[in-house]
Amino acid sequence: MKINEITQRIVWHSSHVPDIQEFHFLSHLGTWAAAVERSLQKEFYADWLLADAGPKTYMYQVDMRGCERGIQIVDSPDFDDKWDHVTNNWQRMPSKIQLLAKYAPHTELETKLPHMFEEAGVDYLWYYNRIESPQSKSYIVINPKCFKIVDIHAYTPRELLLADPRVIDLQVRRGMWPKSTAQKIKSILRARDPNIKF
Repeated sequence: MKINEITQRIVWHSSHVPDIQEFHFLSHLGTWAAAVERSLQKEFYADWLLADAGPKTYMYQVDMRGCERGIQIVDSPDFDDKWDHVTNNWQRMPSKIQLLAKYAPHTELETKLPHMFEEAGVDYLWYYNRIESPQSKSYIVINPKCFKIVDIHAYTPRELLLADPRVIDLQVRRGMWPKSTAQKIKSILRARDPNIKF
């Protein structure tokens, strides 16, 4: 198990929920860019952008300097389920958690893991991103009490894309949006801001 002492951090979390008071166990946080990319991953987001519709995205600015101990894990583009970062990194977990993380059904993980991580003194897991904002660090909440929300910024889909327009080409490269859709979105954003850079 590799334990790292934290030296920073202000990190970000994107959500369509406007009033989060405390993050759930296994919530993901990371850089601004990674949070924006995670928010814009869905294919239907392109339809919202074209129609200037869709729910607002709330970008939570989070201070995690109160978090002391974390375990480095490995990310994978194949991880989809919320437990994948734990179960596929079972060998990196504290010794008392390893067998549970490897073999237990998700219902058992849900009831036992938070307490077991607390007993082991773990506040968070962290990894280098393979998907959003590659090689940036992302964090998984283990101890919600050490993640303090300091600010919330609300964006419509277009406002969020204007804040980070490079995401458009990323979505095309990932096969999430067709090039024709990306070009339409770029034309709309250029009408708002002729100096925009993609």
